[in-house]
Amino acid sequence: MLVDVGGRPPYPSDLSDEAWELIRPVITGWKARHPSVSGHEGRYEMREIVNAILYQACTGCQWRYLPHDLPPMGAVYYYFGTTTGLDPGKKSSGRKRGLATDVLGLVIAVVVAASVHDNAIGIALLDEVAHSASTVTKAWVDAGFKSAVVDHGKGLGVDVEIIQREPGARGFAPEPKRWVVEQTLGTLMLHRRLVRDFETKPPSSVAMIDWSMTDVMLHRLTRATPTWRDPPAWQSAPRPVGAWRRELMDKIDTRQQFLGETAEWLRDQITGLTEQLAAAEDTLRRLEITRETILELAAEDSCPLKVWLIDSITCRNGLNRYAPARSASP
Repeated sequence: MLVDVGGRPPYPSDLSDEAWELIRPVITGWKARHPSVSGHEGRYEMREIVNAILYQACTGCQWRYLPHDLPPMGAVYYYFGTTTGLDPGKKSSGRKRGLATDVLGLVIAVVVAASVHDNAIGIALLDEVAHSASTVTKAWVDAGFKSAVVDHGKGLGVDVEIIQREPGARGFAPEPKRWVVEQTLGTLMLHRRLVRDFETKPPSSVAMIDWSMTDVMLHRLTRATPTWRDPPAWQSAPRPVGAWRRELMDKIDTRQQFLGETAEWLRDQITGLTEQLAAAEDTLRRLEITRETILELAAEDSCPLKVWLIDSITCRNGLNRYAPARSASP
């Protein structure tokens, strides 16, 4: 569950309480082993430092574009560089990323190198695997690796098998077992910082992959595993069944109240229209009686109405018989 941290609204990339409890012993232990030479303890919480690193990994923004409510770029990059042991280096084009994962797709080793053959990356990966996971005895690699990697694996006690593409296969075809690595790469690409190699130094690139994989593992341990088809977990956090039932009953009650008010309004409208219709019928009835009376009176010769009509027509024609006669001109 995402909560407000440091008095600010949470970002989707922030660590949940459960995720922070999992990673906190590792972070605090590392900080205790790497005290500042000046004795300064730091003014920013390590949880916020990690939140800033994950924000940059997920959004792909530049370091200087970190939001102002997160720790400043200098503090964040200090811890990012210190945890990875950055050394001076130059920017290299055409760098390759080499990953070694277990059968679950969890990263065991990462190698980033420029202008080298795949065999050099494979040998370096085997060395990393032998150092960090000595129980590994079997490895599947793609056809880009040659016999030099197989021979180096034998020296480390690792049986390296090259997975060849099926004869006659066309287009995209997932290769058994080795496809787990490709799946991991696709999952890591959900962190936009890894879509392109923006890092100036290879150790920084390795560190960004490590932090992104840490984020993936924390999500798997504390939340539902997201896919590109599903909304992020922070948008659809699971709720207890009781909460869903209460929310559903509230919606039903609100709907029934709305329908009742609408029915009452319709009844009032029908009643008003009925009264107006009755009044209109009564008015028409009176008008019909008045019309018949006028026609009966007009049929009589001595009817004043008939005389008035004749006088009106005469006046309209300029022959008003009641007008005084004009005197003759001298």
